[in-house]
Amino acid sequence: MHTFREIIEKLIRDPSLASDERLNDQLYNAFNTRGFDIKDIKLFLDQKQEDLRALALFYASEMGHSYYDIVELVLEDLKSNRPHSVSDAMDIITLGSYGDKSAYFHYVTDLLDDPRDHVRYKAMFLLSNKTSESLNCLLEFYQDPKNDCKDHIVGLKAFLGTSDESISINDASVLVRSYAASLARYKFINKLMDKRSFEFFPGKDTVLNEFIMREIGQWGC
Repeated sequence: MHTFREIIEKLIRDPSLASDERLNDQLYNAFNTRGFDIKDIKLFLDQKQEDLRALALFYASEMGHSYYDIVELVLEDLKSNRPHSVSDAMDIITLGSYGDKSAYFHYVTDLLDDPRDHVRYKAMFLLSNKTSESLNCLLEFYQDPKNDCKDHIVGLKAFLGTSDESISINDASVLVRSYAASLARYKFINKLMDKRSFEFFPGKDTVLNEFIMREIGQWGC
């Protein structure tokens, strides 16, 4: 049986094999049964050929550790025309954004107003799962004069409960609407609200319209 590295090297020599079902099965089995080294993943992510790149991102997103070491290698994939590649890159960035790379999560929150629905929804989903510590680091990033963005600051302060300013799914800003939808999911799954009352702040009424119903439904809440 070939190792994960050996199969990658074979794919690099002949990228057309990326669509070979049998080789893909071998790659998957080697990944799950014989293991891999982070150097194998990095070698795979060095490949620019589209099909190989998509495969590399999938395995990188599934590796279960060391995301911190590869965050910088997947930033360009956020611009990919392949939805799965963008999604995998977003997962890697989210999981690798900690320690001195905590602010890298801004690459994900910068997509909260992306025109691509699947990208925007994924960014909302990932934001709703971030810890307060991570969000505080992100707030510091956006408060830096070089990166200052009022809508991000408003949304993050609402998430952290450090502002009396309410955010709404009816806001004129796509960014603020996305923060509001993500906050709704966070509160709903943590039993801090239910979708009949749907209030972000006590005494502040926010209508549960079709938009947020669709978002909550999509996330399986």
